[in-house]
Amino acid sequence: MNKIDFFTPIQYDGQEKSIKHPSVVLLNNGVTLTESTVQKVQSVMSSVFKMEENNGVKLYSSQPTHRIFSINSEPNLIFKYVQENEVEERYNRMVIAKTVCKTHDLGLLVIPDASKFEVEHQGKKYTLIAEEKVEIKPEGSAQEQCYEDYADSLNETIRQLAVFICKTGFSDMEWRNAPVVENSLDGNGNRKIALIDLEEMSTAEKGLFGGARPPRRGLVNCVNEEQGKIVVKEAKKHLSWSSSLGEFAEFRQNVRKRELKDVALLRDFYSTHNIQNGDEQIVTKTKELDFSGYPKSEKLYKLAIGLIDEINQRTKGSSSEKSVKGRRYIYINTNITADTLFYTKDRMCPNRKLSWDYDTTEEYRNNTYLGIVVKKLVDLGHISKIIKRNGHGYFLQA
Repeated sequence: MNKIDFFTPIQYDGQEKSIKHPSVVLLNNGVTLTESTVQKVQSVMSSVFKMEENNGVKLYSSQPTHRIFSINSEPNLIFKYVQENEVEERYNRMVIAKTVCKTHDLGLLVIPDASKFEVEHQGKKYTLIAEEKVEIKPEGSAQEQCYEDYADSLNETIRQLAVFICKTGFSDMEWRNAPVVENSLDGNGNRKIALIDLEEMSTAEKGLFGGARPPRRGLVNCVNEEQGKIVVKEAKKHLSWSSSLGEFAEFRQNVRKRELKDVALLRDFYSTHNIQNGDEQIVTKTKELDFSGYPKSEKLYKLAIGLIDEINQRTKGSSSEKSVKGRRYIYINTNITADTLFYTKDRMCPNRKLSWDYDTTEEYRNNTYLGIVVKKLVDLGHISKIIKRNGHGYFLQA
């Protein structure tokens, strides 16, 4: 089942080669799929398509167009279902990635071994990809923390990753797609990074420096300031460098510098408030929540209590696999249904003299029910900051 049976031309390092070209490294050296494994996967496809975690299925990333999952009976494998017309393209990109790593001696980057196989569900055949499971922390926020905690042992790995992006055009560079491999510290003090989602290879510039449409973080915005300089140095070696690209790189580096300052402030906030696990509960006293200076003070108090309860429930129920920051990142949707406590509270004001015509200005938002309550909780040290707010609701870092 794991025999490669196609010879599609692929691109890497500016040259087209065939999969049967001797310089191309294939993916299935370390993945052996038995008929029993295929039957096990086939037996749970109903749960996979319904996006239900039962029958031993664990879902990692599931959208209408794809499913990434594992099953308890095959603990060393990850399975990927994508639309039929994308299977070979995704597989080819993995082949390109492994070939580039071997060609350019990028030994600190791990491309999982993989095989294609077929299952049948409700009379239809589907081609899936089975990948070697790499030991990582699966949550993106946990990986953000790994990049910070293990920064001293990632400098050479980041350099190799920059070269890889230049050679392949890998563009969806996010912490979750390039996780640090657990227990991978070698004798030279370097850790490995796994490349587990190579679906998108559009432009190296976006992979290195990020961009919009679709929004991408980029490698520079995943690393510290010194590592960002390493990325730029490699980009100048391997790309057609221009003044406009240089200006964009500098702009993105400055964005990351500001972000790193916020990271340091949040670290201090958690230290001051003794937040270590992420599920710590907000405890407040009635007299702290004094809104007597506003109209509708009782309504504001009720909203404040409701918001605290919501944050406490979210943090308590959040996955322990996330970082502390990830567990305490809270989205308050103000548009769900009219019977929720927060519905339109980001647009309604206790002071009726304020007009809805100004509901996009900061002044107006600060004077809405939710704006007043959130500011109070920030001032009391129960919320670190407002990440952003828009017509959909509030994004808070508690």
